[in-house]
Amino acid sequence: MKSKIISLLAAAVACAVSAAPVHAKGIACDGFIQTFTTSLGDLSVSFSRALVVHSGQGGNKGVESYVVVGSQEVDATLDCKGNEMVRFEARVATPAKARLLDQYQRYLTASLQSAFNWDPTKAQSVLKPLEQDVAEYLRASIERGDVYNAGRDEVHPGGGMIVGMFWTPTDRSFVISAPGAD
Repeated sequence: MKSKIISLLAAAVACAVSAAPVHAKGIACDGFIQTFTTSLGDLSVSFSRALVVHSGQGGNKGVESYVVVGSQEVDATLDCKGNEMVRFEARVATPAKARLLDQYQRYLTASLQSAFNWDPTKAQSVLKPLEQDVAEYLRASIERGDVYNAGRDEVHPGGGMIVGMFWTPTDRSFVISAPGAD
């Protein structure tokens, strides 16, 4: 009986893992850009190709960087290799006014919608617990008196993708990274 229960649980876990496919490849940059700008329509954001200087070739060969341009004080970049997304990062300085933090939150939601084709509710269901954990880790870091105060956490939605969040007392960063990205 015990082995049947274990077999059923193993089968259920295998089904659950395969039920939410996120492809390691195939997040098209042009699709990401279009969905992102549409999702943030009233913020009037656009993407501009950035001039990036690298020393040596390293892993950046063939990677093009795009900067999100808008009237907000949220910094965001999208790195693409060909038409494949490699990395998206959004940053904001803190402490910040509620309006800026709301705009930053909208960037995060739009980026998850764009990368994974999630609806806003699904994106928020990933962001909220991640933010709570990172805030708690930062609070604990400050309370312990760490030399470098920071809170960091990440989730792995599948396909080798990483969604990460990093907070310090002076800034917040959010990253979506494809497999093999640095």
